[in-house]
Amino acid sequence: MTVYYCAETVFNLSNKVLSNEEIKVLEKGLDYAPIQNKINMPELHNDFEDFCRRMRLKWYFRNKTSESFEKSRFTPKSSWKPPKGHPNLEVFLNEIKKEIFELSDSSLGYSNFTGAEWKAMRDLADDREVVIKKADKGSCVVVWDRQDYILEAER
Repeated sequence: MTVYYCAETVFNLSNKVLSNEEIKVLEKGLDYAPIQNKINMPELHNDFEDFCRRMRLKWYFRNKTSESFEKSRFTPKSSWKPPKGHPNLEVFLNEIKKEIFELSDSSLGYSNFTGAEWKAMRDLADDREVVIKKADKGSCVVVWDRQDYILEAER
């Protein structure tokens, strides 16, 4: 197996030739959290609606015991929405909504990745031929061919 030294903290054990941008992304480490400079508003709205539904469900079923529910492993996920809950819960949800969407209206204005680094990160994430793992020792990142990684893991 040939080891290709890419950077101080990146070792490439795969046949994939890593671009400079991919190496820069991997050098940041697997725990690095990229920040986007824009917010996906439809996704934020859907996530908030899911949160509200879960809170209202908790309120609606607050006095029920789990023994009173019949559970089946094969029931499809329910889309039933409970009625509005306690007035205090609704005030809480409205305040959170107001604060979240006021903050999201103001753009973050910066990103800690360049456009090329975002593309490199997406390319690495989409590449199913390689496996990217943290090294057993040290704080290095290792890139493996998927087949070699599977064979090594079986040993």
